[in-house]
Amino acid sequence: MITIGVLAYIPTARHRELLERTLASLAVQIGAPRFQTVLVDNGNVDGDGQSGTSKWLEALAQRYGALYVRRENREIAAARDLVMHGESYGEARFVGFVDSDVEVPPGWVASMVAELDRDLDLVAVASSNRPPRGESAFEEALGALFQVPWNYLGSPQALQQTGGFRDVDHLSSCAVLYRREAVFEVGGYDSRFTVVCEDLELSRRLRQVGKLRLLGVQPVIHRQDRSEFGWWRRMYRYGWGQIEVMRKHPDTILSLKGALVPLFFVGGYLARKAADGDEGPFIVALSLYLLLSVGGVFVCNRSRSLATLLRASVLTIGTHVAYVLGMLAGVTEFGRNPPSATPPSDA
Repeated sequence: MITIGVLAYIPTARHRELLERTLASLAVQIGAPRFQTVLVDNGNVDGDGQSGTSKWLEALAQRYGALYVRRENREIAAARDLVMHGESYGEARFVGFVDSDVEVPPGWVASMVAELDRDLDLVAVASSNRPPRGESAFEEALGALFQVPWNYLGSPQALQQTGGFRDVDHLSSCAVLYRREAVFEVGGYDSRFTVVCEDLELSRRLRQVGKLRLLGVQPVIHRQDRSEFGWWRRMYRYGWGQIEVMRKHPDTILSLKGALVPLFFVGGYLARKAADGDEGPFIVALSLYLLLSVGGVFVCNRSRSLATLLRASVLTIGTHVAYVLGMLAGVTEFGRNPPSATPPSDA
């Protein structure tokens, strides 16, 4: 038995549309062993205090053959653990998650299961994903950003890989399948991660008992936020969550993302020197950054329009700034409330 969890928080009509696409894509899987989709109503309450949204979700689950489960809050780690421990829908060998803004291709479940069965040292597999093509100017710009490897800091979620596989140090839970007993072995999700990075933190512990693998077969289409500010808010939260992971797993400070905090302080120091009249080092550092980030957008996306490349350049700079600001906020505010009680979702 296999369980696939879909966590649903539905503040807008657009979220409803995307969730329907997610469930529809799971309902038409080809060559997959029997699996149960579990739709988790993650704390949806309408403005009048009555949850008409929950009634809609329950009807939607029935339409697509999914099991409906209701929760009263939006804490993401606890919601994932609910799916992982769900005994009412059988003792699952594998438990996976597909985010409510993701469409998986028809062979996705079969590919994930086959890889876990083929290599018994694996404890989790996920697939690469990309923004939809031709739907909005923002998503075209986001796709251009993802074509530059050093611009997304090595995140497997953004890795534009088709075909083959690679073993990685962590996996995003936007489209993932876990070996259930391995997750239990390491203690499940950490409930302190209420908004973001619960999957990153779990990956750190899972690596102690097995391998994590990213498959490039049939990339998943991830429908991201459709505005720069919505995307940057998401990146700010991820930066904040990264610091939480570093505090629990200090070895991650040696990672590429961990290096951002001291680099940002170095940048601030150089900016201060520039304000005092010694602008040379700051200009050199800024020029090098622009050459690598913005220059990379143009070099790696020669077939895209100039308007898309310019927008992708702005998006890239804003992404890096928002992420590092989130990390700095995490350094100074760890232990307080997270930056948002609502999981990152499409605007």
